[in-house]
Amino acid sequence: MAEAPQDNPRSTWAKDSQVEVYGSKSKKWFKGKIVGIDEDDDGEWLKVIYKTDKKEIMMRKVQRYSDQVQPIGGDNAYKAINIPNDDEKENKNNDNNNENNSNNDDIKNNDGSV
Repeated sequence: MAEAPQDNPRSTWAKDSQVEVYGSKSKKWFKGKIVGIDEDDDGEWLKVIYKTDKKEIMMRKVQRYSDQVQPIGGDNAYKAINIPNDDEKENKNNDNNNENNSNNDDIKNNDGSV
């Protein structure tokens, strides 16, 4: 979780404030509305409702200064998080596997055989 600068607009968010929330299931940002605010030992939690591309109404609890919620359009202090999509993850895994395989080509047994 990020530290909260004194002049951060997030400190003024209240019930009915408009925000963007990151949908972890769909891996994209959605416009949403704060419908409640709770506090516990871990801090302040915003209850945000938003509508998915499939027109499903979702509710998510996020901490006020989490990188999973941001002002509409983002802000300079808290840029949208860069979470790779499934294709990017697959390409990275393939790259890692190729590196591992190429390293295995150079491994030789103690007797000099491969």
